[in-house]
Amino acid sequence: MSFHRNILVLLFIGCTLLSANAQEDINFTSLTIKDGLSSNTVTSILKDRYGFMWFGTEDGLDKFDGTNFKVYRYRPNDSSSLQTNEILSLHEDRAGNLWVATSGGSLSLYDRKKDAFVNFPSGERPGFIANSVIMDVCSDFEGKVWVAHYSGVNIVNATTRRASDIPIAGDSKPVLKGPANCLYEDRQRLMWIGTAGGLFQYNPITKSLVQFRHIDHDSLSLSGNDVKAVAEDNEGNIWIGTNGGLSMLKKGTNQFINYFAGKDNTTGLPSKGVYSIAIDGERLWAATANSVDILDIKTGAVQTHSSDERDVHSLTARSIRRIYIDKQGICWLGTNGGGVNKYDKNLNLFGFVKSDVFDQEGLNAPFVSSFEEDENGNVFVGTDGGGGISLYNRKTRLFHHFNIRSVRKAPGNNIAVLALTKDKKGQLILGTYGDGLFLFDQVSGKYRQMMQGPGINDLNSNFIFCVKQDHNGNLWVGTNGDGLNVLNQDYKVIARY
Repeated sequence: MSFHRNILVLLFIGCTLLSANAQEDINFTSLTIKDGLSSNTVTSILKDRYGFMWFGTEDGLDKFDGTNFKVYRYRPNDSSSLQTNEILSLHEDRAGNLWVATSGGSLSLYDRKKDAFVNFPSGERPGFIANSVIMDVCSDFEGKVWVAHYSGVNIVNATTRRASDIPIAGDSKPVLKGPANCLYEDRQRLMWIGTAGGLFQYNPITKSLVQFRHIDHDSLSLSGNDVKAVAEDNEGNIWIGTNGGLSMLKKGTNQFINYFAGKDNTTGLPSKGVYSIAIDGERLWAATANSVDILDIKTGAVQTHSSDERDVHSLTARSIRRIYIDKQGICWLGTNGGGVNKYDKNLNLFGFVKSDVFDQEGLNAPFVSSFEEDENGNVFVGTDGGGGISLYNRKTRLFHHFNIRSVRKAPGNNIAVLALTKDKKGQLILGTYGDGLFLFDQVSGKYRQMMQGPGINDLNSNFIFCVKQDHNGNLWVGTNGDGLNVLNQDYKVIARY
């Protein structure tokens, strides 16, 4: 058929077919090793003050200018290179210094002028960072750099480049022993330290620590003791991601509201462990092993977005390692094996569904010819090339296929649908290539076929290219070279042109 093109996808324009009660469509784009990324496992993301994107991966540090990547890796016998390729965290301080936390290579400071790195020693010596596995970096209001590592926390003086322990009133010994995972300074200048043994709050004025832990059977305690992420919302509430779920410490209290998965918690996240969190206005983004979950802070409603092979604009991997929202409101996701995913609310993308003849609930033919919306906001899809007709459910994003057969075809051969419309009786009218007109009742599943013939109510042609209903309820049936047929509401031919 000359007017067909090799259409391999089904496109839905959101403003035309969006159902009012459907989950918000969020379409992601991606950057992977095919684009120049050093690894598809991305552990950290940062946009610096110069507009460059930095991606820490398990195989190098990547600088991205919007077009090209530059990859920094360990070079043997070069003290100005990174000392290992596995990057765990990135931080830019108020002076614009870029700090790089590595796994086994201690802490590195990027020298922009030399395009090289200054590396900080680690070990059990005075002035050294206590452990070479650096989990996170954060600077405080005084410009001091806090380093969370596998043995606890050190504070690094950026000028002298010496590391020290957290100063605690009345005690000169280190307080934190064991793995520290994350650091966050809130607007009150309190430093929050997430560890494998709970959450710590450090007050720099009193030089005191307060610890919060999960307590079994206490619904107001922290959701889990392995704290992976901390963030603050616009109201000053502290949000914590743990191995047990998501917790919120309301400003001015010592009690937690938990959003973990479970049958008794209808507003919880579907996944238990939360690896990373980021807050964008009234929305909190949470990274888990199975999805990215978006919590409406005001209503408690949760949207879940995961990897879907049927949707090329879904996440490219199930497990999300890092979430970062830049000053322009663009959300960047570091995935485990799927590269970088990006959501830009200002970027309008088509919903995109690939055809797959082997997917029983997917689009089953590559040639999409026609659409018709039903009363529930779902969409009938007419296809050529053996697909026949299907109903697309906008909530589940799955297809239901109808077995409509022509008397002219052997069993197993679907009709080629070229036109769809719905009449005033609710019947779905199908115009086909070579098999005439079908009148389909969706409720009963029954259908009637009208074909070319000599009878008074037969059609002029079996090749129906268009069908439209007028204000009187008559159907106008356009054929390929054999004129028009007009059918009344009883499907009797009342005129031929």
